[in-house]
Amino acid sequence: MNSPLPLDVPLVVAYDVAVLAAGEVGRVDAAVVAAGRTIAQQIDDVMETGTPLEKTKALYLMPHLLNVLRELLATPKARDDAGRLPGSGALQTKPDVDDEGEPTKRGSVGRGSSNGGTGLGRLSSIPRPAAG
Repeated sequence: MNSPLPLDVPLVVAYDVAVLAAGEVGRVDAAVVAAGRTIAQQIDDVMETGTPLEKTKALYLMPHLLNVLRELLATPKARDDAGRLPGSGALQTKPDVDDEGEPTKRGSVGRGSSNGGTGLGRLSSIPRPAAG
């Protein structure tokens, strides 16, 4: 597997690269970005100087770091689930299909879609409360 970074790069550096490449991360995301960076730095610090037991405990922070990266759409699955192209922040054009794989009448989400690329095609599938 080809890695975009050397394998010995500190985790916090890899985290920063991933966040920058994720796109559409703004000031409103500052707390999430800072929380993830703190976790990555803590893991790096312990992995460099900790005892074997401390290192094992630090690795238990990894799922929390991955959750932050998912929130920032900085993992392949999170981008795919959100319909985003890697590193671009742009919506992909994905046809909406039913359970049998047949195209639905709704437009696809993304550039060039029948809804003008607004990304609103999927909103029509969100259940709405009954009018009271």
